[in-house]
Amino acid sequence: MIGRCYDEREDRCYDTVLFFDHDIEQAKKLKLLLGTFEQLSSLKINFHKSELFCFGQAKESEEQYSYLFGCKMGSYPFPYLGLTMHYRKLNNTDYKLIEERIQKKLSGGKENIYHMGVD
Repeated sequence: MIGRCYDEREDRCYDTVLFFDHDIEQAKKLKLLLGTFEQLSSLKINFHKSELFCFGQAKESEEQYSYLFGCKMGSYPFPYLGLTMHYRKLNNTDYKLIEERIQKKLSGGKENIYHMGVD
């Protein structure tokens, strides 16, 4: 499940990815745990904005999982943290894209620090 937590105090969203085995009873416990997390942390989990991905035998029960979590079913490919996620393994060009983004952010950060010291 890919979910979003909304922090009203900071007006920010946090993306979360959860992996769990195909087990409806365990999924019910996880939903209860996530509800407890909401209560204790004052964060709101936007289940209606979250997506659920089922594989293998869990595909047969995806409607149950969708109903339980209040999520829509997701489909591949999908963006996550700026990367296109797919059911296949990442290849070298995918890693190159990540590397370029990190380099771009790092080079931008150095320039900002330099300008702050000069002024």
